[in-house]
Amino acid sequence: MDSARQSTSVTLSRPEQQKALVSPVRQEMLGHFCTREALSIAELARLMGRPATALYYHVGLLERSGILQRVGERPSGKRMETLFAAAAGKFEMPGLEATDTEDTVRAVRTAARMGVRDFGAGLRSPTARDEGPTRNLLAFRMQGRVREDQLERVNALIDELLAVVAEAAADCSDETGEFVSLTTILAPLKGRRNGENE
Repeated sequence: MDSARQSTSVTLSRPEQQKALVSPVRQEMLGHFCTREALSIAELARLMGRPATALYYHVGLLERSGILQRVGERPSGKRMETLFAAAAGKFEMPGLEATDTEDTVRAVRTAARMGVRDFGAGLRSPTARDEGPTRNLLAFRMQGRVREDQLERVNALIDELLAVVAEAAADCSDETGEFVSLTTILAPLKGRRNGENE
C-alpha cells in the first residue's frame, strides 16, 4: 500500500459507509484491502475462498460509499481487470458524532460476531496456542473502574497493539507470519457500579 494511503485514517461518518460495514462479507473484504497495495476481484475471491461473481456487488457498494477506490488496471489473459484499494490505511467507526448510532452498533456487532467466529475456528486449529509468548488464542472480558491516567495507559497500549498488527498486515510479502484476527471493544458502563444496582 502506498505510504500516503497507509498513514491515512478515516472515520466512517456517512450513513452509507456505516451501512456498508454491517455485512460480515464486506468487513472481511476490507480487511484484505487494508493489508495490500491493490487487488482485483479475482485475487480477492481467491483470498476469501469465494466465487468472484459473489463479490462484485459488495466491491461496488464499498466503492460507491468511498471505502474502496479504483487504482488502475492490468492485463489478465485477453482482457483487463480493474484493481481496487482501500481509500485509507485505517478505518474507524464514529463514536459520539455518529449520525446513525444504530448502524454503528450493527457494524460493531458484526465485527464482534466475526471475532467469535474466528475464535471458534482457532479453537479447532491444530496451530492454536493458548499459552506462552507466542500465544495466538485468547478471549477475555474485563470490567472495572479506571482513573483517567489509567484510561490513558489503556488507550496507549491499544494503539500500540493496533500499530503492531497493522504494520505486520501491511507487509503482505512476508508469508512466514501467522494470519490472526484481533477484535477489541472499549466502552463506558454508565449506570452500573461494580455489579451493584443504583
